[in-house]
Parts: sequence; C-alpha cells; structure tokens
Amino acid sequence: MRKADLCTYMEYILKNISFQLIIQETASLSISILFGFFIWMIKRSYDKYCEEVYSLKKIEICLSGDFASNTHNEKFLNDWIDSLQNNRLFSCSFRNYFLDNSEFVHLTNTTLINKLNALSFGLNVLSHDLENIFGRYYSNSIKFLDGDHIKEWYEMNTNTKNQLMVFRTNFSEAETDIKGAVTYLRAYYKQKSFSIFRLFSSFSVNIYPTLTEKDIQIELIALNKNIENKKNASTQQFPL
Repeated sequence: MRKADLCTYMEYILKNISFQLIIQETASLSISILFGFFIWMIKRSYDKYCEEVYSLKKIEICLSGDFASNTHNEKFLNDWIDSLQNNRLFSCSFRNYFLDNSEFVHLTNTTLINKLNALSFGLNVLSHDLENIFGRYYSNSIKFLDGDHIKEWYEMNTNTKNQLMVFRTNFSEAETDIKGAVTYLRAYYKQKSFSIFRLFSSFSVNIYPTLTEKDIQIELIALNKNIENKKNASTQQFPL
C-alpha cells in the first residue's frame, strides 16, 4: 500500500473513531441528564408528599380543637338561655375556632379542599355572629340596668332568648360539618399513606383510587364511637 493511501486510511479511521466517541459521550450525557431529572422528580414528589402529610396532621389537630370549641360554645349558649329565662345577667367568654386555610395550599385532594374551605368560612361566620349577639346583649344590658329600666331589660331578655333558640341549631350543624371533614380527611390520609403511587404526585394527575362512601362511613363510625367513649369516661372535653 502506498504511503499516501495509508495516510488517507488512517485519517478515515481516526474520523470514525472520533465520531463514535462523540456519539457515545452524547448518549452518556443524555442518560445522565435524564437520570438526574428522574431523581430530582422523585425527590420533589416525596417532598410534596411530606408537605401534604404534615398539613393533614396539622389540620386534623385544628379540627379537634374546633370540635372542642364548638362543644364549649354550645354549652355557653345553653347556659346563657337558662340565665335569660331567669332574668339574670350572664357573663362568659366563648372560644375561637382554629381552622386556618393557609394550610390548604399543600393539599392535592380537591374535594377535601372544598370541604375545609366551606367549613372554615362557616365557623368564622358562626364565631362572628356569636360575638356580635353577645356583645350587643351585654352592652345593652348594662345600659338598661344602669338606667333602672328593668321592664325593658326583661323584654330584651325574652327577645334575645327567642333569637338564641333559633341560633343554637348552628352548633349542631357545625358539629356535623366538623365530623364530616375529619372523617374524609382520615380516610384520605389512610389511603394516601398506603398508596404506592404517592411518590408520583408531581405529575399533577389524580392517580389515587377514589374514596368511596364506605371508606368515609367506616371513619365516621369510628369517630362517633371514640367521641362517645371519651364523653362516658369524663365530663371534660377531649380532642377527637
């Protein structure tokens, strides 16, 4: 083989080797990038999962406090009605509700978010109405009694009592709503904790099995039993 042909042949081989090396390096880099993206996606998914689980636990604690507050406020209202029937001046403080919708930002279940938003709004309205009714009653009572307008005060007591008899149904409705939110949250948490799909939530696709009415009823029965047991054990209010 001539020297010129040999040089041409060697150049051809070197070019092919260089091209193959470029392809191999490009393929390796692409695989590394894809693998790195996959690891990042899994980590991000797990972080989102942990954030949601933490929010669910905090919300459950808030709901437990709301249940105790609602029970306390209902008792406060009943004691107030008894005082009105006997024309006695009543002074007491009621408890605020704890549910904070800032925790809903990490939730992914739309039904649960809607339930909690509706509950949060309803509890805020209930607390606001109770504060206004009692505030007006107490300030007007002081004015009537300081001015020695006993007859007018008796009439106001009767009107207030009739108003409260209607108003107190809000507490039983609030209790039902709180129980509904707690049972759905616990059923969702139980399903999410044991789901093998929980790491893939970053796809923003609802791939979890749908919660059935049976799942929710199981949690509701357990909740009611737990409440009943704790009421029988002591007169003190306990969390759910």
